[in-house]
Amino acid sequence: MKRFFDPRNTSPSRVTAFIGVLLFFVFGLLVVQHVALAGAAPLDTVGAAAGLPQQSLPILIARIIRAVLGVLGIITVILVIYAGFLYMGSHGDPAKVAKAKKIITNAVIGLVIIFSSYSIASWILGKLLEAATGSGTIVSVAKKYTEPLAGSLGAGILESHYPMRNATDIPRNTKIFVTFKEPIKPETIIDGYVKDCTYVVANPQTPPLCKTNIKITNPASKALAVNIFETAKGETTALASDKVVVTVSSDFKTFVFKPVAYLGDGLKDFNYSVALKPSIQKEDGGAAFTGVNSAGYGWNFTVSKNADLTPPTLLSIIPSVAKLQPPGETVAKPLAPNISVELTFSEAMDPIATTGIFALNGGPTKSFQRITVTDGGANPVNGTYDVSNAYKTIGFTTNDACGKDPCGGTIYCLPGGKKITVTAKAASIDETTPPQGILTGVNYDGVVDAAGNSFDGNADGKACGSSTDKVACSGTQTNDDYIWSFNTTNDPDLTVPRIESLVPDISTGNIDVSKDITLTFNMLLKGSTVNATNASLWPDPTYPMWFVPTKTDVPNTLPTDIPVKSVVRLAHPPFISNAEGGSSYWPRVTHDIKSAYQICMFPAMGDNASSAKACNGADPTKPYCCNGVPSSLVCSIPLPQ
Repeated sequence: MKRFFDPRNTSPSRVTAFIGVLLFFVFGLLVVQHVALAGAAPLDTVGAAAGLPQQSLPILIARIIRAVLGVLGIITVILVIYAGFLYMGSHGDPAKVAKAKKIITNAVIGLVIIFSSYSIASWILGKLLEAATGSGTIVSVAKKYTEPLAGSLGAGILESHYPMRNATDIPRNTKIFVTFKEPIKPETIIDGYVKDCTYVVANPQTPPLCKTNIKITNPASKALAVNIFETAKGETTALASDKVVVTVSSDFKTFVFKPVAYLGDGLKDFNYSVALKPSIQKEDGGAAFTGVNSAGYGWNFTVSKNADLTPPTLLSIIPSVAKLQPPGETVAKPLAPNISVELTFSEAMDPIATTGIFALNGGPTKSFQRITVTDGGANPVNGTYDVSNAYKTIGFTTNDACGKDPCGGTIYCLPGGKKITVTAKAASIDETTPPQGILTGVNYDGVVDAAGNSFDGNADGKACGSSTDKVACSGTQTNDDYIWSFNTTNDPDLTVPRIESLVPDISTGNIDVSKDITLTFNMLLKGSTVNATNASLWPDPTYPMWFVPTKTDVPNTLPTDIPVKSVVRLAHPPFISNAEGGSSYWPRVTHDIKSAYQICMFPAMGDNASSAKACNGADPTKPYCCNGVPSSLVCSIPLPQ
């Protein structure tokens, strides 16, 4: 029988040549596989680190390229092996030798083409990476610095939440707040939500009582729209739908989650996580989480061993002539009618209990009275109560339009030439668990903090609630409400706010990567305008990064003096330093950030104390300040796609 390959008839030189060629091609295959894997690995790394869907189009294309390169390499080696057998089994047949050499030659050419194509593939992968994350250079450090599922906070659909990311020492009896930038379809978070329902009614049938369980998105697996769980145990151990009471604000932007039982066990600290799932939809039916943030949002916080039984107090008010106006007294100096009314508390306040709309004869959805503003002591002023500043500041805006600011925005005025009285009401207290407020349905009859503690209006350290509960107040006091008054003029204040200082200043290098960005203004700001749309922070090159703006009202000199200006702080994760191949960072403040008199920052002006001093408003044709340079065009910064 004739053998195709007979080692007895094969010279050692042919065997050596075949083994050498084979090793060369196997080595080539390994290199091809390695570079293909290396080209796709950054996408996988960034996808996992940023919490991106692992089947996004750029990553899928990268994997296809990797697979094609691998298959081509395997085919090349198979051809070489086949040619080797032909060559060593040719027995000197010139035709077979020529055929074997031709196959090997073509395989070599193919391998060269594969190696050459890697440079093209690398370029394509780099571009795909930029499409997925905004930058190819950021890949090497993205896993280290990017916090998974965090990009929606500030940069995306989320305005704020409580507890904050990585917060510690959170009490066991805390509630969890989530505020979106746009109205959310409540039935995608609340199971069986009924339109036009109300939380507190005398007759549950007219109108219907609102449902309060978390939405079950998959009955078979009992998957939920929002998961609250011990981090160490994972999402499969999340609190069940009926173990959390959910309420929503009248504008459908803020949701409050109250666990039925205390978190933790009172013996040690516990780490908890909250996951907002991709099934949540905006009011128009569109997905709330999109683009690089389409996998949803999640964060962690640490719960302590203790419950919070300390009542909240007031830190400051607008308007005032002292750090905190004594209760019951009147601000001496008359103020322009477009002054904002604001109360800033010592801790985060329950947004459902402290926000809403009041309109005389407006019906149950417009009858908010836990804080009241009256004209002359008896006539209620119609308007909206909002929350800002990490849920610590409650503001009031009337419905009475009285002019336009330089940006064309509407100015709203309190009644002019009147005495305005503001009352913040303490919630009735359960005498068995003071200072915990009494729930009427799922809400309160006064303002409470994130743990449900009633407001301590006179700041004596002991909340005594309302005049209708059984908790006694000291002296002649019948409740723990806080009341103050001020007089208005008939002339609006149109002063434009400006920035006094920036920290870090423009183009500063070697900054503390964990320190907040601060912007000090020359006057008090309206809290609700200090939001993630009007005060933001963007990396260049871009990558998913959260940020949260807050404001603090401060005096000019002594801490005991009246606050006269606001400091805006932009909290953020640690920056990626340039030394590690990181980004430059662009804080942005829009014209829509407004003074306490509702006047926009137009033109944008910087004080001589900062590098923005060139933006002095002298040229009305250049109202924008771009990196310290006046401009006639809106500043261009690298916003994510």
